[in-house]
Amino acid sequence: MVKKLVKLLDRYLLEPVRTRRRRARLRKIVEQAHREYGDVFKRLGDS
Repeated sequence: MVKKLVKLLDRYLLEPVRTRRRRARLRKIVEQAHREYGDVFKRLGDS
């Protein structure tokens, strides 16, 4: 169990720093998803 926890912590706490290109690509994808699907989740939250 301890080994599994250490692996999880390594994965989330010690992840490599993203390069500028990778960060920009991720930002573009997130913005596009927000534009396309943002209203859906807003309506679900309001109902």
